[in-house]
Amino acid sequence: MTLLVVGTLRETFWREAAAEYVKRLGGLTSRFEIIEFSEDDPAREGARILEKLPARALILACDGRGKQLSSEALSGKIERSCTDGEGHLVFLIGGSDGLSDAVRERADLLLSFGPMTFPHQLLRVMLLEQLYRALQISRGSAYHK
Repeated sequence: MTLLVVGTLRETFWREAAAEYVKRLGGLTSRFEIIEFSEDDPAREGARILEKLPARALILACDGRGKQLSSEALSGKIERSCTDGEGHLVFLIGGSDGLSDAVRERADLLLSFGPMTFPHQLLRVMLLEQLYRALQISRGSAYHK
């Protein structure tokens, strides 16, 4: 799994929360990495993101116009991608101006966390927690209960 994000975690509490979930994910996946990009206009951000996308991967982009999934549905999507041979999952979080049209078009799924607006730093932690939760659901862990 790869998380491509625009922007950095500035506050210590966000970095600590994200680090905790990255540590937990490390025990559940063979490889998990976060790649950060500096903020720019969406077209330049998009070009840099598209350059980093693996040719054969399932791309899920966080976008307010996307589809809302339950934790169980996200878990199922991750499981299916692994069994369908897509193996590499890439999650995207754009900058404050959102993702470029080119990135949204390249994504296999636009994923919404609901109609509310969240700070990008909080969304990163929320996404990391949901990825951890999804993998725990797949394992039948009590974490989700």
